Amino acid sequence: MYWQLISKGLPPVTLSQAKEFSRIDTANDDVVVQMLIDSCTELGEKLLSKVMRLTMYSGEVESCAGGFSIHKAVVQSVDEISYLDNGVVVIIDPVNYTLKKSKQLASVASAGDYAFPVGITLTVAITCDVDDELLPQVQQAVLHHVNFLYENRGDVSAVDSLSMPLESKLFYNDNKVVRV
Repeated sequence: MYWQLISKGLPPVTLSQAKEFSRIDTANDDVVVQMLIDSCTELGEKLLSKVMRLTMYSGEVESCAGGFSIHKAVVQSVDEISYLDNGVVVIIDPVNYTLKKSKQLASVASAGDYAFPVGITLTVAITCDVDDELLPQVQQAVLHHVNFLYENRGDVSAVDSLSMPLESKLFYNDNKVVRV
């Protein structure tokens, strides 16, 4: 199953939060700080193998009557399920299915007497977000990383592409998704 990225929301940390955390009083470096926030969020998502902000995806699944699984962490909602019937897009009414969520996997089950069409490809649009329990830790990891990079922005010897403070490393190591 391949999920195509549709859109990404705002990073888990705002510019004002990062400036306050890093004790930056001037607006001169706002562009630099915002780029650091975006970069640290992207790197964090790669290291964790999960989203750290509201993210929308679209993908295709093989249909079966009872439902299907979505192998994405922290699925918040199924925004649309559709399929082609003789060249016409048919959108399945949301009352005909339910979303069952868990930390690593979500599943969509048919509701009531409804059965998904069998043997066809369904196009599914989903929204994922950071786990509410992890949000404060995600924010702290990004804030520490942004502060570290900002403070060391002129020191090439102290910073390489994967340099980060211990607080961020520990969070990412403790919370990454391990695929087996």
